[in-house]
Amino acid sequence: FFTMAAACVGRHMRGRSAFAEFRCLALNAAVASFVLALLAVLSENVLPPLTLRAPSQPQASRRVCNGSAADSAGAWVQRSDHARGTAPQLYDLWTACGPRELVYEGYARSSGCRAADPFAAMRSLGNRTVHLAGDSVIAELYTSLRFLRRRIMEYDAAFGDRGPHVGAFLRALRCSQGFEGNYHTNSHILDFIRQRMPFESKLDIVDQRSCGVVHYTMATICDWDPLLRLLKSNPIPAEDVLILNLGVWYNVRDDVEPAAAIREAEDFVDALQSMVASAPPNLSGMPLVEWAQQRLQAIMHVQVAPKPKCTPPAELQTQHRDRPQPKVVQRGEPMNIFRYAVDLLELVAGLWRNKELFPRHIFWIDTTPQHCFHGDQRTRPYEGNPEAAKYHWRNSIAQALLPKFAPFVRFVHTHAVLRAWHEAHWGDGGDCTHFCQGSQGWAEHVANVAGAVGVGVAGLAPPLSEVGGWPEGPAGDAVAALDRLASSGRL
Repeated sequence: FFTMAAACVGRHMRGRSAFAEFRCLALNAAVASFVLALLAVLSENVLPPLTLRAPSQPQASRRVCNGSAADSAGAWVQRSDHARGTAPQLYDLWTACGPRELVYEGYARSSGCRAADPFAAMRSLGNRTVHLAGDSVIAELYTSLRFLRRRIMEYDAAFGDRGPHVGAFLRALRCSQGFEGNYHTNSHILDFIRQRMPFESKLDIVDQRSCGVVHYTMATICDWDPLLRLLKSNPIPAEDVLILNLGVWYNVRDDVEPAAAIREAEDFVDALQSMVASAPPNLSGMPLVEWAQQRLQAIMHVQVAPKPKCTPPAELQTQHRDRPQPKVVQRGEPMNIFRYAVDLLELVAGLWRNKELFPRHIFWIDTTPQHCFHGDQRTRPYEGNPEAAKYHWRNSIAQALLPKFAPFVRFVHTHAVLRAWHEAHWGDGGDCTHFCQGSQGWAEHVANVAGAVGVGVAGLAPPLSEVGGWPEGPAGDAVAALDRLASSGRL
């Protein structure tokens, strides 16, 4: 079956007629249906119980990393036995991103915890929808979490306790597009079907709401008010999960010398920490946030408007029929460190004023590292202290403000996990912000975030150590193969 399907959708089939390709695909669709039905029967009557994959690397501690600063720290050491790294490899389908030898290598991180199996972490969330609000780097995380949720849904629909459920399996396959595979498959006929059937609205646009994972575009604070208006008509259920980040679009000042800009960032972080330490003990909630907003204007030596000038949207732009996506940009104002602090407090104020729109489980993700400096897009490793302000100032500002003024938001520290992975960015040094999703660095990041979220809601779900990862064996292999076929046209 695998050989026949590969012959249909492989590149060497492009020279054959559309009718021959369609006939080949139709035949294999029938074979696939038969194989699924047979596997479903065998799973109930013949096959032994599935064994779950053991952790990829034994570690001294069995405690799952919880996203704390201590758990995220640790040095990377290349393993001499060429074994897998700390976290399981995320994807089994990937069109190479950068040099293939750098896509996944066996590095281990020396910390006092073990990286979560990302499949186990997502399964521990049950049926909760995971909402992510942020920029394009958060969109990458959305794509990875959606991949995990999709595979789990497909497996449960085919081999779950309730037996085979064809409708649920097909709904899960609808989520099979994104950066983990090609937008275009190797088959003209399959591309045609996917474009016109409800798999993808366009072949070059990623579905923004699928498989219980949602992404809201929030590049700057200008996207915050439109998002709040959107949620007022459709609040996030209380038991769902929300992951937030705001940061990459903000930068140190470019109208002064780089060294002066970094010193300014260091001084401003110190001033913020002093401001937080002087907060009135008798204030809490929104009154405390309002005090901070007023006090912040006093400690900045440049004038920053409480509200930025935003390009007003004519209407909420819709990237997918199920969920309109706000997309607004700031104009006429530098996106510097002072603007970032003001905008973070505005975001916190929005959370306090609209608590009924948000779930109980809210997580703030560190801004991921950018391995380029002062406009140079070439990727380079960090030099000197990795906690220096020039590398870490966005997270330093967030860590100074959010724990005090939004104590209900839980931090997931991930900057330390990714800061050594300068070779994991897109391309050959042309993009120092986005990460190749086939790299070990990105797999470690996803495992860190998914594990922290799973641990954060562990009181409402089975302990993470009792929730299995992706099942090995013929059933898991068959589901993975069909998923790869739907997402890229390859087995």
